Amino acid sequence: MNFLNDLLFNVKINSEAIVNPQQVRKISLEIFDNTFKISFQLALITLLVASFTLYTNLISINKLRKKDLLPIYLLGFSAKQVIALEILKIVILTNVVSFLSIGMGSLITFILSEIINPNFFGWRIPTQVFPDYWLQVWIIALLASTFSTLLSLRTSNVKLPSNFNVRNI
Repeated sequence: MNFLNDLLFNVKINSEAIVNPQQVRKISLEIFDNTFKISFQLALITLLVASFTLYTNLISINKLRKKDLLPIYLLGFSAKQVIALEILKIVILTNVVSFLSIGMGSLITFILSEIINPNFFGWRIPTQVFPDYWLQVWIIALLASTFSTLLSLRTSNVKLPSNFNVRNI
């Protein structure tokens, strides 16, 4: 504390000009943590909007889907089996899109942090991997897509009527 007192009284430095580095570090870490909290919330909102879009898309093409489901019914599949196939289809599609998105995001991160930043700005950003975050986003995407598929199948008329005739379609 003697050094600080000497600066304040002998050199006549204003006390407001002296910054506590621990306090600056603490504030910086809080801002950094809040940035990631906001990013996660934005990712959740994006997934909710995507699931709503998927739901409205599935609802709007229900009549077209009935014609596509006709060969499956003619092969002898029941309504429960058709629903299971639809869920399997959306789970596979969600997994493919999720893994490609994570891979593309990792590739873009690598390009930005290892090639573009050092070449153009002269500084490096350490790259960190967050597999727990990827897992959370993947699970939420899987749940949202499955839920929207189930909801659209529930609102559509998946079961064939008893007087079903090929000419009706």
